[in-house]
Parts: sequence; C-alpha cells; structure tokens
Amino acid sequence: MAIAIKKRVTLKDLGRQLGLSERAVSQALSDNHNATSKVSEKTREKVVHLARKLGYRRDIAAKSLSTGRTGLIGVITTRNILQLVQQQNRAVVEAFARHGQMPLSHEVSETAEDYEQACNMMLDAKVDGVLLVRPSYQAFMPRVLNRLLRDGVAVTAIGHPHLRHVPKFIANKKEGFYQLARHLIDEGYRSIMLQADSMESRRAAGGSLWHVGSAVEGFTKAAREVEGQPGAPELIYHRVGPKMSHLSAGDIHPLYVKGYAVMRGLIAKGKLPDAIMCQVDTWALGVLRACAEAGVRVPEDVALTGFEGDPTCSVGSVPLTSVMQPFEQLADLAVERLMAIIKGECPQKESITELPCTLTVRQSSVRRKLPPPEIVPLAT
Repeated sequence: MAIAIKKRVTLKDLGRQLGLSERAVSQALSDNHNATSKVSEKTREKVVHLARKLGYRRDIAAKSLSTGRTGLIGVITTRNILQLVQQQNRAVVEAFARHGQMPLSHEVSETAEDYEQACNMMLDAKVDGVLLVRPSYQAFMPRVLNRLLRDGVAVTAIGHPHLRHVPKFIANKKEGFYQLARHLIDEGYRSIMLQADSMESRRAAGGSLWHVGSAVEGFTKAAREVEGQPGAPELIYHRVGPKMSHLSAGDIHPLYVKGYAVMRGLIAKGKLPDAIMCQVDTWALGVLRACAEAGVRVPEDVALTGFEGDPTCSVGSVPLTSVMQPFEQLADLAVERLMAIIKGECPQKESITELPCTLTVRQSSVRRKLPPPEIVPLAT
C-alpha cells in the first residue's frame, strides 16, 4: 500500500488563505514579533491558529541561510539517577517552553568522550545557543566550552561558578549550610558534626570543590558566631577521606554508601554527636539506614540534616531536614540570559548570579513532634 506524502505547508500557503503577504505571515510567526512586527495582535492570532491547524513547521535550513541562525537551542546535562537532578532538568525544559522553545537535550556521563560527542552534536545541528546544566569539573570541560564559543554558539551555565567566559547561575550554598548549622544551634544541640569530603579527596576525584568549600565556609561562619559564648555547642568537621570512595555495602547504591559507612563507624565507637549535617541528602539517607539497623533513633538520639533538596527527603518514616535549591528560578534566569545573548541584547560575558536556598525543617532535626503536612487539592 502506497503512503500518501503530505505536501509541506509554506508561508505562501498560509498567506494565500488569509489574504496576507509572505512577509506579514513571517513577521506574525517571528520569535520577536512584539519588537519588530507591524502586524496587529489580532492578525497574529489568526496566523498562529491557522499554522497550528495546518501543521506548519519552520524551514530551519532556509532560515539558517537567510539569517545565519537556525533557531535551535541545545542543553547538555550530566546523566544522574538522583531525583533532584531530574527535577532540575524538568525545570530547564519548562523554562524553555515558556520561551516557545523545545531544546535539543543531550545527557552525558563524566567522561571527555561523552562531552565531546555532545559538543559535536550541537555544532552539527548548528544550534544558536547551549545551556550547560551542572557541567563537569573535569579538566576537559574548558576545551569543550571553548569549541562552542569559537563557533559563535551562545552559552550559559547552571552550576560550576569557576567556568570561564559564560554567565553562571548558582545557588548560594554557603548561606544554605550556614542556615542548617544555625538551625541546629538554635534547637539546642550541644555537639554538631559536619560530614563532608576532605578537599584532598574531592580534588583527587576531579570533583567540585565549590560544594564542599561552601559547606565548610557556612559551617565555620556559624561556629564563629557562637565561639566563646557560655554553653556554646561544639562544631566538628568530620573529613571523609578518599578511601570511602571505593567502598561497597550489599544492596546499597554507591551514592548512599559514604553516609552509611561513616555512621556505622561512629556507632561502633559509641561516640555520637547530638546532630549530624551531611554534605548531601544521599549521605543523610545512608545515615538513616545505619541508624535504623543499630536501633539509633532519629532525632531522639541524633538529629540529622541533608543538603540539595532531593524530593525523596520528604518521604519515609523520618522526613529529612534539608536545604532546597531554587531550580525554577535558576532555570528561568539562565534561559532568559541565553535567549538575550542569541538575540544580541547582551554580550557573551562572564558573570555569576547567586540565588538564595531555602531551609526546609522536617522531623529529622527537631525533637518536638511536627504536625503532618496539610493535604490540599491541586489547582486545575
């Protein structure tokens, strides 16, 4: 049976049905219609309605020849099973949708080959811009970035404050960790331990020193505020060394093993602090399992907090206090800046925009009984 091939709808077809010129139809469908077009809003609505009805699609090749731009946008994001990473990726997609864009997305692992392949895909597609989401801290990252910039591709990034030549949008993690430490101090805990990688282990793994540095700086800021005060709590930085990166523990996923192993060690020594601040939520969830196995009660015997705002923290027998990152706002600002660079409204220039995190207190860090959350109907 032969397949009937439908003729592609053109600007001329739309203009013929509406009694408009090709130029008027093109202006009505332009991304920056409001800024440049003389076509009325009523006419624009008619054009858009007919275009959707007939299945009109832009001829990217023709647009590229006439304007030097394809209208395509790319996203390169690190592959990760964490719910918070998927939440951030969804926020990026939704931010692009608000700008009428559906980006070409490419997920990569932490390897040079993956990033090079993603870069090749973006350049082959002749994208106008690329948003880097949680870009790698490995040594190859500047080389990949420079390839995009040399080809005239606009670039912005969410995360990685040390990346050169691009606008970066980051969460203020230092203040987030400070808020956590102050919360535990204000709750009256006498000894508070920060569990975080040592700088040496992070550097050896090619990881982000920014996150660990922010944790230590925020924790230290809180410690200095209470230092010398009567009855001031003891704040302890427990450095997790590189050997912990090579541990495995039965059915526990590697992301959770560090917190689990460190807590097992503390329980075995019989010297638990009153409260533990974990570098990330996954460590805190590992700590929770170790506590459950040993009969250590959270928060009665030891209070516990995480960091990052992974959605899994809000469920379980002991909901976890954490710090939520402003994913939606970060995505909106990064996409808005990327579109502005593409349109020539601002230059491709290095900058850092920091947004505040939000402390979310749950049962794991308070000894009083918190009320259950209110259940409200979703808006329709």
